Amino acid sequence: MNDSFGGGGFNPNTTASGAGGETQKDGILPVCVRQLLLVDDEVKMFNFSYAMVSLVAIVRKIDYTSTKITYTLEDHTGRIEAHYWLDDENSKHPKMTQNAYAHVVGSLRKVSDQNVIIVYNAEEVEKINEVTTHLLEVLFTRFKAEKFSQPGGAVTKINSGGLGAFTNGGTNGVSTHQPMETSQSGGGQAAHGMSGKNALILQHISINNGANGGAGITRDELYAKFPKIPKSEVDDVISVLVDEGHIYSTVSSDNFQTVE
Repeated sequence: MNDSFGGGGFNPNTTASGAGGETQKDGILPVCVRQLLLVDDEVKMFNFSYAMVSLVAIVRKIDYTSTKITYTLEDHTGRIEAHYWLDDENSKHPKMTQNAYAHVVGSLRKVSDQNVIIVYNAEEVEKINEVTTHLLEVLFTRFKAEKFSQPGGAVTKINSGGLGAFTNGGTNGVSTHQPMETSQSGGGQAAHGMSGKNALILQHISINNGANGGAGITRDELYAKFPKIPKSEVDDVISVLVDEGHIYSTVSSDNFQTVE
């Protein structure tokens, strides 16, 4: 994780709603634009609430007024406005270049019925690797937040040393995996909150990570493994798993590995 800019990433100290119904907001959540556009009330990842967001996007437009600067930010998922408020006309403001990548940290607010980012800090991206790193952080954060939210996951082990272990790349001996259904009939509950065909296919992709010279299992191999499941349904499951960030394509659109 790249913590050099505002400490973005999954914060296991960020808590879910408590018994009294109150939610503690803490930490910075790495996001893509679409995630922000879909927020109704507060920024959440599963049951965890966040005070701020971190976004890497292209600055498509910059509008200056005497009180604020409005940036139009765009990534591969959509566009959103970001507002940087000025104390006066001589206030220092972030050095941003139109049509260049920028890294923005701020809070999400509703302005005129639209979600906008209130900028706390922003910098131009100097190395293109920062863009890739941010996308990996988005996937990593979602994956770990889901793990913490699972029954029996590390979030329920707060008194046993499980929390915080992920930030050091380990699980401190705490298993966050749940058994998966292995029947083609599609019954049973699985890890990631999935069951049936989705869990079954995800499990098979996972155990074949590194197959075919590291390229991962192929679509045709999944067809052959599950002959009782129509190919169109296998394709639908693959699309869902990709969209939800559980798997990704490797050397081609027909080779897959899990994010885990």
